[in-house]
Amino acid sequence: FFRSVPFASATVIAVCAFASWGAFLFMMSVYLQGQRGYSAAHTGLIYLPIAIGALVFSPLSGRMVGRFGARPSLLIASLLLTAAPAMLTRLTGVTPIAAVLVIFGVFGIGFAMVNAPVTNAAVSGMPQDRAGAASAVTSTSRQVGVSIGVALCGSLTGDALTTSADFAASARPLWFVGVGLGLVITVLAFTSTSARAKLSAERVAPLIAGQ
Repeated sequence: FFRSVPFASATVIAVCAFASWGAFLFMMSVYLQGQRGYSAAHTGLIYLPIAIGALVFSPLSGRMVGRFGARPSLLIASLLLTAAPAMLTRLTGVTPIAAVLVIFGVFGIGFAMVNAPVTNAAVSGMPQDRAGAASAVTSTSRQVGVSIGVALCGSLTGDALTTSADFAASARPLWFVGVGLGLVITVLAFTSTSARAKLSAERVAPLIAGQ
């Protein structure tokens, strides 16, 4: 399966995107409630831009994939998933909440844009009779990505979670990792949709079919 470049790329993109997603959700919840002192309900309201982004841009991403292929949606998603962690590297304990909402909106739109092209790339990289298996592996990759993201929170920002250290400053290494993950998605947006990638999927199909 992983000799198919579109399928392998989609798997890595899913891991990277959901690792960034898991780290973002975990750390920003701690930041808003721990350092900023917001209640759980208030924190949930601040997450609304993510829900709105998913509501509006997920269907749009699907239509773009159907019309233009996976590359445009992947590139938009990768740029936004790189920009949001980059903006978080400037986060402090007194950052205006309006700026935080903008960051949440950017991250939410980027995340909404990534799901449809990832599934499309994975399924297109496999023969039709293996589409279910391809989709299942991609779904598993998403769960693995979230687990990795939460694990990174503990390993890179342990001091901020266990002491009274400046949380926003201690979390910056994690956001730089998020920028790196976004750049990986950008590279794979081109790799997974290239002519060479399509050729690799065609070569693998007879092997998967046992011919």
